[in-house]
Amino acid sequence: EPVARMPVVTARAVGVTVGCVAAGTALVICVRRRVQRRALHGDAAFLHTLHNLTPTASPDVGWIGRELSPPRGDVTADFLREMERIRDNIHSPLLDAQYVYAFVPGFLSSYSPFGYFTQAIKRLRGLGLSVHFLGVDSSTDGECARNAARLRLALGNLHRGSGGKKLVVIAHSKGFLDVGLALVRYPELADMVQAVVCLQAPYGGAALADDIYGDEDSSRVMVERVLERFDLGLDALRDMSFSARRAVIQDYGDVHATHPAMRLVCLASEGPASFASPMALLNMYLYQRHGAVSDGLVCTRDSLIPGSLVILLKDVDHGTPVLPGLPGADVRGDDLVEAAVVVALTPDAQLEIQKWDPPGWLFGTVAAAGSPQ
Repeated sequence: EPVARMPVVTARAVGVTVGCVAAGTALVICVRRRVQRRALHGDAAFLHTLHNLTPTASPDVGWIGRELSPPRGDVTADFLREMERIRDNIHSPLLDAQYVYAFVPGFLSSYSPFGYFTQAIKRLRGLGLSVHFLGVDSSTDGECARNAARLRLALGNLHRGSGGKKLVVIAHSKGFLDVGLALVRYPELADMVQAVVCLQAPYGGAALADDIYGDEDSSRVMVERVLERFDLGLDALRDMSFSARRAVIQDYGDVHATHPAMRLVCLASEGPASFASPMALLNMYLYQRHGAVSDGLVCTRDSLIPGSLVILLKDVDHGTPVLPGLPGADVRGDDLVEAAVVVALTPDAQLEIQKWDPPGWLFGTVAAAGSPQ
């Protein structure tokens, strides 16, 4: 089915929206309330201001797919089968206590009034597993380099403190940028890690961050003013820009190229077009400005990790894996995370790994036959 065409949205408008996120994830709260009260027409004033900007797609969207190695294969079918088993309350024996499970949060996670990864952590602990939430700096000042150094210590301490157990690292969004940098800067960590599950990471960069951080006029000024009120900066946004991501990969190398034997599972998604989704406005913005499908915050093509096993989904927005009870979500975040971890721990011989063949909808065209719906 074709991806729906959406109204044009301006960089200034998205700057205001992201500023609100920095003030305490007000984006999710406000959109939820608007959806409940007024649905589509409730945002008419917002959308009315967005028709004057000519779409200017960034040539950097999807650059990792053109310039780096492709994903190793598609394991979406395995993931969906595991989701069905979990819904039937069947949990894989591969979720073994021989591992330590470390969760790494994404950008602004500490500002979420709904918790972050709380459902998934509760689920895995309920299965008798050793689970830890690694509190990296998720603020707008949370530079990847500083967080990578913290993760070097935290992951090392978990490994040694558990008596040498291997780690399963689950990272969401910018959290994987922190984890990835730690792995390439401190290669000794690779021997401690059994698998890495990457959820919706802007590995190639975030067009949204580029539009805000790179705009010296309205949007960047407005975001800076909001952040200054909370004594916050733009360092984390800068680290998610396309130029910063290119520089990191050029300077330190790609995670897969540095650790080709490491088990990487990557979940990427397109968010729902429905206004029930808290990310609907940003989803529209990214589609109209850049001509790119996204999960509402990250363009889908920019979250496909080279050398990884890919889980590619539709109708899953950026908050679904980590924030409980989001409106418009058809899947539970804890089910999603558990299934992805099981896929990461499943030997290749037990998976039906499909050759990586990107479906047409990734490029804003009609979905290819057999692509995930």
